[in-house]
Amino acid sequence: MCYVVGLHLFLIAYLALTSMFNLSKAVDCTNKTDGVYERSCRSYTRCVEGEAEVVNCGVDEAFNTKTDICENKWIVEPPCGTFRDCADSKDGSYPDLETQCRSFYTCFSGVFFEHTLCPAGLVFHKELNVCDYVDNVYPPCGNKTAGWKGKL
Repeated sequence: MCYVVGLHLFLIAYLALTSMFNLSKAVDCTNKTDGVYERSCRSYTRCVEGEAEVVNCGVDEAFNTKTDICENKWIVEPPCGTFRDCADSKDGSYPDLETQCRSFYTCFSGVFFEHTLCPAGLVFHKELNVCDYVDNVYPPCGNKTAGWKGKL
């Protein structure tokens, strides 16, 4: 139990720290037109006049891939705006089947944390806990059949 509480506190501290520090160095905006260049469901990096700016979504917001801004999570379409009930889920990441596994969500201690978008062309590989090519992933997320045991 102590381990679970400690890990939970670590995750909360990590999320708080990543939202406090400017992580914009990951995107080089030199010679790029203004716009969004890196995104997740809870934040995005945009280039403005050659400078990178990280924008963290508010508590009740999610990144809207259609408008490229954070909006109320209840009006944002999946995968980012869809809430998941993690009350009966084991700790871990799960594929979003509604998006054909192009995103996944994370549950910890019965709490829904967030959705994560896979890079273009990749799907969530549950066994490896990463985004991967469709040919490397078993159904229903991929089309690999060799060695498949018929479970997700």
